[in-house]
Amino acid sequence: MPPTIPVLASAALCAALGITALQGFTVGRARTEATLARQDGRYDDARRVLTAALRAAPDAWQAWSDLALTARSAWVFQQQPGQLAQSLDAYRRAAALNPDSAVPRAELARTLMVAGRFGEAGSAYRDALSRDPHSPGLHVAYAQTLEAAQDVPGALAQYRAAGAIDANEYSQDAERRLGTP
Repeated sequence: MPPTIPVLASAALCAALGITALQGFTVGRARTEATLARQDGRYDDARRVLTAALRAAPDAWQAWSDLALTARSAWVFQQQPGQLAQSLDAYRRAAALNPDSAVPRAELARTLMVAGRFGEAGSAYRDALSRDPHSPGLHVAYAQTLEAAQDVPGALAQYRAAGAIDANEYSQDAERRLGTP
């Protein structure tokens, strides 16, 4: 007697859950291996492991974010200029895959800030803050970007916003340095 529709649906669900679990395991293992490789400065190894995991699970935003961090680290620490574009692309992919999270947007902003692309960094910080408006750390990072871009009033406003959420030394120092006497 052939299996009934509920039995077939149940088997399909179990197969799908098995694939999802396997993908999760693959991505988790790859992220751990990549972290260890990055700590040793082996960015090519980290990139290889993450790229393989992303072939198995192309929607794993955390792996895209780790790939972006790997590229950013290679760009900064090994002076590999081509890695900047790869880092930015991977952070954008991670953000697209996780539309509610501020994390990939904040890391994208941080990377743009380090690259001296203050206008783009500011836009990415605003995007991150729209998802997590109560993060004093995001307000401070955005303020530092505005300060680097010579936007003192904007920077002060962001430092003050951070301080209103949680008193911190960055906001207090900014008030002394940039505030009106």
